[in-house]
Order: sequence, then structure tokens, then C-alpha cells
Amino acid sequence: MKYRSSFWIGIGLVFFCLFFYFYLTPYQIDYYRGKLNMSGFPTHFYPNFLVVLLFICSLILIYRSLSSYAQEKGVDKFSFHLRPIILSGTFFGYIVLLDLFGFLISTPVFLVVMMLLLGAKNLIKIILVTGIFIPFVYYLFNWFLRLLLPVGRLIY
Repeated sequence: MKYRSSFWIGIGLVFFCLFFYFYLTPYQIDYYRGKLNMSGFPTHFYPNFLVVLLFICSLILIYRSLSSYAQEKGVDKFSFHLRPIILSGTFFGYIVLLDLFGFLISTPVFLVVMMLLLGAKNLIKIILVTGIFIPFVYYLFNWFLRLLLPVGRLIY
């Protein structure tokens, strides 16, 4: 039960750090941005350093609380630790593929891989969802919102 409070405290600290780093620091310390303090560092260095350190510690707190939750529920530690890394790598790969090949080629590949990683087993459903989702998003962005989707460097 302790993992729940640690998890929510970690989430709250992450949001606080993001708010402090992206909102408070630029607007409150920006006046002094070009000036150096007595140690020779810029005036925004020390607050930003502490916020980044607190952010890292809060991510560790979230990870430890999720790890204790998985241990309490009897989840395999290997799959618990490896799955987020694989999913993050898949998202990073999608960003790289989106830049290289564009939306129409990289998104179906990404959707199929993600559905397989998340446990979809019916290949017909995977193809059907991908075949409906891609034209819908393409139509939504190009015709309704009048926004161009990435074409890709290698294609264009």
C-alpha cells in the first residue's frame, strides 16, 4: 500500500519540476539571465540544477514504487523492467522513421509493432485498425484541419 503514496508523491514532484523549470524559472529569473552570481555561474544555473536533480529523484521514486508494486503482485521482474524500455525505443524509432519516411509509411509500421508489443494477437484486427486509422488521421489533418503531415526526407 505504501507504493501508492510514493507513486503519487513522485507524480506530483514531476509536475512541480516541470512547472518550475518551464514556467517559473524563465519568467522569474529571466531578468537576471545575462548576469553572473558571485560563484561565476549564471543566475539561473542553481535553481535549474536543483529542479533537474529533484526531477531525477522523483523519477527514481516513481520507478521504485512501481517496482515494489510489481513485486507485491508477483509480476515477472524481467518483463516489468524490459517492457518500458522496448516501448520507449519503439517511440524513438517512430520519431526517426517519421522524419525519414513520413507519416504514410512510418505510422502503419509503428501501429503494427505497438499493437503486437501490447499483446494484440489477431492479425486481421491489427490490419483492419491500421487500415482505418491511417486514412482517418490523414483526412482529419489534411482536409479538416488544413495541416500537412510529415512527408519525409527520403521520400520527398
